[in-house]
Amino acid sequence: MRIIFLVSNLKAIGGIEKYCRGFVKEMQANEGTVVRLIELKKSTLVGKLVFVLQYFRVALFFRPNIVILAHINFSILGLVAKYLFGAVFAVLTYGIDVWSVESPIKRRALREAKLVTAIARYTKERICQQFPEIKENIFLLPNFVDEKEFLLGDKPNYLLKELNLNPSSKII
Repeated sequence: MRIIFLVSNLKAIGGIEKYCRGFVKEMQANEGTVVRLIELKKSTLVGKLVFVLQYFRVALFFRPNIVILAHINFSILGLVAKYLFGAVFAVLTYGIDVWSVESPIKRRALREAKLVTAIARYTKERICQQFPEIKENIFLLPNFVDEKEFLLGDKPNYLLKELNLNPSSKII
């Protein structure tokens, strides 16, 4: 399987970028899957132009089976994947970005995507309210947890004191 993954700068520290890093890691772990990562590194006009040109160059020669859009703002490129390159596309959604979709291009992309993911039930419900016809194509795919970053263990004393908790308190 050949996948193009369109994503914002993965070196950024935001929640979407962290989610996408986990997503890429899991895709690359699948044997027989080749992933071409195309990052929007700068949101300037030149940065966006470089991103789009890189996408076209890779898509023309790589011929993806699937194009995954890491954000609804990349919608037009998903439609290009479908109509110009014959690839299916998926859209990853996160929250407020899709709670009230007004852009005709974004609305069309959500309707024509083979798959739409949401990281929260509320977001999935909001998408379904706007687009009931795609209910079967929307899947809940919650945030990834990096087990190396989050370890089970005793609660630090300074934190128990600061938050006025006892050692048996449940903290999520």
